[in-house]
Amino acid sequence: MTRKNLKKTAAVAAIVSMAAVMATGCGSKHSSATTADVSYMANNGVNFKSEGAAMAGAYADNYAESYDYGYEEAYEPAYAPEAEGYGQDMETLTGDSIRDSSGTGIIDPAGAQKRKLIRTVDLEVETQEYDKLKQNIEDQITALGGYIENEYSFNGSSFRNYEYDYGYGYGYNETRHSTMTVRIPDDKLDEFVTVMSGMSNVVSKSTSATDVTLQYTDIESKRDMYLAEQESLMALLEKAESIEDITYLTQRLTDVRYDIESMERQLRVYDNQVDYATVHLNVSEVEVLTPQTIVEKTPAEKIKEGFEASKQDVFNSLRDFGMNFVINSPYIIRTLIIIALIVGINFAIIRIMIAVIKKNVLKKRAKKEAAAKEAEAKEAETKAAEAKEVKAEETKA
Repeated sequence: MTRKNLKKTAAVAAIVSMAAVMATGCGSKHSSATTADVSYMANNGVNFKSEGAAMAGAYADNYAESYDYGYEEAYEPAYAPEAEGYGQDMETLTGDSIRDSSGTGIIDPAGAQKRKLIRTVDLEVETQEYDKLKQNIEDQITALGGYIENEYSFNGSSFRNYEYDYGYGYGYNETRHSTMTVRIPDDKLDEFVTVMSGMSNVVSKSTSATDVTLQYTDIESKRDMYLAEQESLMALLEKAESIEDITYLTQRLTDVRYDIESMERQLRVYDNQVDYATVHLNVSEVEVLTPQTIVEKTPAEKIKEGFEASKQDVFNSLRDFGMNFVINSPYIIRTLIIIALIVGINFAIIRIMIAVIKKNVLKKRAKKEAAAKEAEAKEAETKAAEAKEVKAEETKA
């Protein structure tokens, strides 16, 4: 190998390595050149940078012209709103119930299995044995090969909320509940829903399925297109002579690799959503299970049930009062002791104040009596002196 070829090979290897690193951070370019166009440019000495831009959109244009738009019509969702059977439960979305786009024929089960369906179930259940049901749900999810994507649990509170009591009126209820997003293998979804219906009381259930066959196939086709272009670019990059050509091809190769990785990420997301169905599960703890069937009742039956419900509500209120009284008795005793101390201290203060006031009143009264006696004594002495003077004057006379 000559020195010139050795240097060129090293430069190509270095730039290709750099392009692989840049592929994760570069933005996507939507223009591309066909393999034939790029080969023509290389074999005829055309400058990649100056002439490449003119040919850049050829591949996309050719793809658009050759694209079979009848393909989209052929893959019209079998359960579109106007199609027969739309809105059925998930059990009817597979097998013989799936019809073709014309609505006149039934797709064979083998063909139906090839469709890309993203299935979702919203399930609300209730139970009187909350802890046991939660454990059974977790065990069932593990046994079926699923997992819990996220979960929120409320384990009760001293704060009581009003909750409607199945037509009997509003009453106080304190319940635990949890909300989970569960991912179950799609082929095990029906089994999971059936098991949930058997070990809990199902309040509501809704199912939906989104057909992404067209989107999935379209992304696959575009990815294969870019993979073919990537191979051509790699081959041309090894033959490029000038740094200018190498730079142009490397940049285009980076863009193509970014598009390929982006499409593969989308396909992986679709695969995960198709392979693992999503179940939005809401579990509630209740004292009385919701009736599965509604029976028309006579006025006498309604009065009887209403009276029984009121009586039960009064009993529950008295029971809760007694329980709360016992539970809170330490606080009640503490409060009574504090009140007794406050009353005792106030009573002692009042007694002391009364004693002080009484003592002061007695002192003032004693002073007044002493002053009055002194005044009477002085007045008696004055009268006695006057009487002596009068008697002395009478004796002289």
